[in-house]
Amino acid sequence: MEIYTYLSIWDAIADSPEEAANLKLRSQLMDTIKAYIGHEDITQEEAAKRLGVPQSRVSELVNGRISQFTIDKLVSIAAQVGLTTRITVTNQPQILEAFWRKETMQQSLAYGTWPSEESDGLETIAAQKAVVEDRERERLASRLWAAFAAEPLEDGMSHPAEEIIGEALRSMEDKLVLDWLRAFSLDAARPSFAASVLRCLGRQTPLGTDSWRTELVRGGLAVDDVEIRDAVVQAAESWGERSLADLMKAHREPESWLRAYIEDVLGDLGGLSTASPTAFRRSTPRTR
Repeated sequence: MEIYTYLSIWDAIADSPEEAANLKLRSQLMDTIKAYIGHEDITQEEAAKRLGVPQSRVSELVNGRISQFTIDKLVSIAAQVGLTTRITVTNQPQILEAFWRKETMQQSLAYGTWPSEESDGLETIAAQKAVVEDRERERLASRLWAAFAAEPLEDGMSHPAEEIIGEALRSMEDKLVLDWLRAFSLDAARPSFAASVLRCLGRQTPLGTDSWRTELVRGGLAVDDVEIRDAVVQAAESWGERSLADLMKAHREPESWLRAYIEDVLGDLGGLSTASPTAFRRSTPRTR
């Protein structure tokens, strides 16, 4: 007798890999909702009220009647009680590389060029990745621009742009996003946008490395636009690091009002000890 080994019960009973994947996802969603009911220690009647379904549907769910539920319905039920559904695609890097390779070959056919056997198209794939990164960079800039246009920044108030920045850092490579944010912050051609980005950065837990923040502040102080210089001083004040205080101390500010502000900031930061470079951190820059 031949013995078969399966990765899961769903692989064993499903007629195809597609059906098995669907059953696995539905099972995970049902288990999560059942765990919520158990954690809340509520009756099926109360669960039905919270989940927005008849009590009979709760009974089917608790008893594992998986055939009675679609993925869409389970996602909707979970959302009723704040359970967020997130799908993770495995082998994503390989899939993306295959996509870029396919795009490369299609463009090569369209323009009559074909990667050599030696290069195997890797240089062209790198170029394609750069194009994708440029698109993501512009998408981030557009989202931030729209957020600032829709709602002005106010002292002591959170702003949607802060979440946009946090989302970008969570979903993409940190170094890449930090490079983009530094470029946005030092864009003298769009000073209001640059200053707004800087103020949002200053409101967050210090991003990047010490050297990244140092170079950002150094670059901001060197910009001719006073709005950007003002914003970078606010960011440096919020981060409260001695290395940044040293940069401001060495800076020769031509605007008297900003020079006075810098002197006030340096007065606050002067109490830092070298053993604790972040002993002082103002959550919100002073209102001037």
